[in-house]
Amino acid sequence: MWTKIIEFSIRNRLLVLAGAVGLLFWGVATGRNTPVDVYPDIDDPRVTVLTEASGYSPEEVETLVSFPVEIALNGTPGLTTLRSQSGIGLSSVTAQFEWGTDIYTARQLVGERLQLAIPLLPEGVDLPFLAPITSRLGEIYNYSLISRDSTITPVELRDVADWVVRLRFQSVPGVANVINQGGFEKQYRVSLDPSRMAKYGIAFDEVHAALSAGNRNLAGGFFVQRSREALIRGMGRVNSVSDIENTVLETHSDGFPIMVSDVADVGIAGPVQRRGAASYNGAEAVVGKIYKQPGTNTIVLSERLDEVLAEINQSLPPGMELVTSYRQADVIERSVSTIEDLLIEGAVIVIAVIFFFLFNFRSGLISLTAIPLSLLLGVIVISKLGYTLNTMTLAGLAIAIGIVVDDAIIDVENIFRRLKQHFKRGSDKTPDQVVLEASNEIRSSIVYATLIIVLVFIPLLTLQGLGGRFFTPLAVAVVVAMAASLVVALTVVPALCSL
Repeated sequence: MWTKIIEFSIRNRLLVLAGAVGLLFWGVATGRNTPVDVYPDIDDPRVTVLTEASGYSPEEVETLVSFPVEIALNGTPGLTTLRSQSGIGLSSVTAQFEWGTDIYTARQLVGERLQLAIPLLPEGVDLPFLAPITSRLGEIYNYSLISRDSTITPVELRDVADWVVRLRFQSVPGVANVINQGGFEKQYRVSLDPSRMAKYGIAFDEVHAALSAGNRNLAGGFFVQRSREALIRGMGRVNSVSDIENTVLETHSDGFPIMVSDVADVGIAGPVQRRGAASYNGAEAVVGKIYKQPGTNTIVLSERLDEVLAEINQSLPPGMELVTSYRQADVIERSVSTIEDLLIEGAVIVIAVIFFFLFNFRSGLISLTAIPLSLLLGVIVISKLGYTLNTMTLAGLAIAIGIVVDDAIIDVENIFRRLKQHFKRGSDKTPDQVVLEASNEIRSSIVYATLIIVLVFIPLLTLQGLGGRFFTPLAVAVVVAMAASLVVALTVVPALCSL
């Protein structure tokens, strides 16, 4: 079989070389379109369930909220690990599934199981909900909303960050979640006056019920007049402080309404008490964190976010500015750039050694064809297998760069020696026959040497769990590059040598 492959390559050398050139262009195009990341995909399928229990201590959250949720999730198909964190008023339960489980299937299973936990939760606890899908390295972008004007307060910064900036970033395809930190959340406060409440005979529960019931719109059907219809609505949604003040508590016996302003002072009376703060260059700011969805191209998404940030800056109030404080894409580009430099330096060293020892320009040039063809074929296979170009796959190619050229060097050196003897001593064989025989002489050595190197990296392919997800791409890159170098040595090298 090997002899027929070599013979076919020599007889159809122009076809083989045309295929090699096409492979070069295909590999370059694939490399440009393959997603680039820092590390391989190490995201195991996990679903996080959050439950808010305002006013509960961590011990109560653990006993009354986290434990019932864990009981409901136990036994879910494919579940491997279940862990929880209980804090002040918040329960977080994380369900980790087997590698390879579809994340959307896992979320559906968890959602169905949560229905069993809802009746077990105490009254007043919010319904459990699933956190957005994120990855372990999902925090790809940080922004800071800062003030260039001393008159802008932290309350105004947080207000713009929550209702303008966050919503705009959340609409970008590929963004899983946006979280703001810092500043002060605006608070509308109703300060009740006990003396005025006693004067009108109003209790606290009545004020609370009136404020809750008054902050909503109601539908009243249609009013039909001849061929026209008019929508009837009760507009009760609160839009300002005056709307709160004019909320009716009850009607006095003489027909006059008693409103909230009669028993309380209403206004924006300071921010909500916060835990923690955020700053930018030592000044008060609102810092936002953007998380990507799994499988999203980090660099492409970061470029979109840069464009959106520039758009938001054009619409911000005077004195506010939105700046980028962290881009994971910068880390990726620096890491990949370092690996690329190593690839180039390694290639230069290999080229120098080849020309120095072969001491023949054409032989050295033929040997060097194995480097780009093997590496680009490796990039194509890596991309088709669903891997990204990351530090591990590129490191695998960097390891292989000094190995892939061995097959070609051995083949070229033997062919060059046999051709030199052929032209020196004279023979009735054609040069193509000499090339074929010379290639067959070292064919077994090339195949066995390549297989031995490949077998060294096979154990890495058997790793399971996080280690397997991390090191398998490196092994795949080396194995694919070595296999590609063998193909090049048996096809392209004999074709070029026959020329």
